[in-house]
Amino acid sequence: FKDSSKNSSIDLLLCSLKLIPDEKEPLCFQVITLQRKLTFKALNEVDHSEWIDAITSAISRRVSTQISSLPSDNELSSLDFLNDIAQVRDVPGNNQCADCNAESPQWVSINIGALMCLECSGVHRSLGTHITKIRSLEMDSFK
Repeated sequence: FKDSSKNSSIDLLLCSLKLIPDEKEPLCFQVITLQRKLTFKALNEVDHSEWIDAITSAISRRVSTQISSLPSDNELSSLDFLNDIAQVRDVPGNNQCADCNAESPQWVSINIGALMCLECSGVHRSLGTHITKIRSLEMDSFK
């Protein structure tokens, strides 16, 4: 997905789509990223439906591609270091959120093995536990 105003790409993996039910401004929808909300207005109902279908399909394809690249359950069983929070924090790169590079992440995806900030953990939770399982490093157990 291209943002033509700034000529930059948006990774749809961590995006969500929100329909805006507004009688004054019908046919609007938002693509919500970690950094911002992009609001769009279709010209008519057919365009609105086609845009919603296209964006939903693109998000699904992006998520499916990411899932297919995840390690298998056998490979994940070797991630026993998740039982020790100190070891998890000492892994190179875990001083930053795996998604947005925020400092001192407090959340972990136990099936992916990556630390993340509160905001990114919320996005991961919204993807569903069949994709990523989020736990707090401070409040949850990893079992």
